[in-house]
Amino acid sequence: MLGTIASCCSCLTTIAVTAISGLVIFFAKIIFSPDDEKNRLQKILNRKKNEREEEFIRLRSLYKLETEQRYIISLTWDDLIEKLQNRELSATQVLQAYIAKVKIMF
Repeated sequence: MLGTIASCCSCLTTIAVTAISGLVIFFAKIIFSPDDEKNRLQKILNRKKNEREEEFIRLRSLYKLETEQRYIISLTWDDLIEKLQNRELSATQVLQAYIAKVKIMF
């Protein structure tokens, strides 16, 4: 009799574990469906793409070749050094002018 009860309990335990495992897998598929993952990754991709485009726009506006920058680029090497030493121009201004020139070239 005890062997039969133990056997039934073992069978019931196996059935319960199998049923619970099946439910866990079922709900996991609902919660973490491939479409949800694909949508989540697509949102991240779109957000990064927008951030990159905004950064390019910001950089283009920062490094436009404006009148002052055209003037800086047109200076001879000696004049440029003199103006930097006399603090008529800052190193940042010169660097931005040459970056703008490179940006336009490419």
